[in-house]
Amino acid sequence: MIPKKYQLFVVVFTILCLIVTMVGLYSLHNRHDKRQLITAVIGVGVENITHADFINRIIKNTNFKSRDRVRIFLGPYQPLLGLDGFILNDSLDYYILIDWGFYFSLEEGEKEALIAHELGHKIYRPSLIENIQLDIIHELRGYIDLKTRHNQITTKYQTKADTFAAEKTSPEKVISVLNKIRMDKSGYDYKMRLKNLQKIQQGH
Repeated sequence: MIPKKYQLFVVVFTILCLIVTMVGLYSLHNRHDKRQLITAVIGVGVENITHADFINRIIKNTNFKSRDRVRIFLGPYQPLLGLDGFILNDSLDYYILIDWGFYFSLEEGEKEALIAHELGHKIYRPSLIENIQLDIIHELRGYIDLKTRHNQITTKYQTKADTFAAEKTSPEKVISVLNKIRMDKSGYDYKMRLKNLQKIQQGH
């Protein structure tokens, strides 16, 4: 028997999801806002074309569209945004943004593993409902503790991107990058991702 308190929470959460379908999605998918964001973040970086051949091989052998263009920018993204690497897209252009300090701390194989991981996020992305949930969780932070659900969604797709990267490079290289990323090594995200990569490593 599901407790009434939990049932009420599910109902309220569902109603909130429906509300942001009309309101929150506008901000989530507003291309003008995204274009401004992309312009700002690539403006503080420098384009890097060193890995063009590696990227082209991945694009050729996956379900990327032939017109897709992937560009890498190195910049001060860790001090500015608190991120070592992430990917943004605008129409058919994809921008992999890597903190330059982190980039130069990696070996060549690790750099390719990181790039492959970010490209994995292009293929494996949260569903519409999951994006709505993440947006609600963000708006309600400080009022309701929804950290567990947030972690479940984000870790799910980080793990998928790790798996993609391990297939394109090796699980060892992805694990090496994971261990170098500035993140909580005692947290749920790290533990689940490491466990997944170790299974791949063992051939499971």
